Amino acid sequence: MCRRVLLSILSILAAASAALADAELTPTLGVRFGSSVESDFGDATLDASPSFGLTLDLPLVPEKWIAVLWSHQRGDFRIPGLLDGGGDFELGIDYIHAGGVYRPGLDKKAQPFVMVTGGLTWVRPDPSGFDDAFGLSLMAGGGAKFVLSPRIGLRVEGRGFLTFTDMSLSGTCGEAGCTVRFSSGGIFQFEVLGGVTFSF
Repeated sequence: MCRRVLLSILSILAAASAALADAELTPTLGVRFGSSVESDFGDATLDASPSFGLTLDLPLVPEKWIAVLWSHQRGDFRIPGLLDGGGDFELGIDYIHAGGVYRPGLDKKAQPFVMVTGGLTWVRPDPSGFDDAFGLSLMAGGGAKFVLSPRIGLRVEGRGFLTFTDMSLSGTCGEAGCTVRFSSGGIFQFEVLGGVTFSF
């Protein structure tokens, strides 16, 4: 029994080592476009602002990969009627996702791909007294990798994020407590990004 368990563990480690040997890591920079959602205080908007993150691609079989990604944005969030008649404060939004990638044409210099992921949305208001919020989200996107050398490439893509779980921000507005509730329709954001891909 112990021998079987040991062999299973070694097989898993060998498979993981083989996947990491062909993995690709891409630091990314881009722009994420804001979202408009309904709240108790009226339409709340998040301005478009720069984003950055990391994407790790792990090969499964030819043309099919696993993607693990993190993307961060910090921008101005505007809520009319909040914070003494009109609220502007910074809001950080992080997406932490994993999913699948389809990449045909791996033998070409220009390699298109499509990807679908799911995971967590983490919302962090800047004012003290406000709590973080979490929600489940999905992402669909696509783009292309342009091979420059066996180890380096350029990657450009677009991503659409949909957070479909009700979320709320609660905290202290002045001397009185207040709560901002987003509509159940969800929060949609679109991101355009690029980066340099490093192959292991």
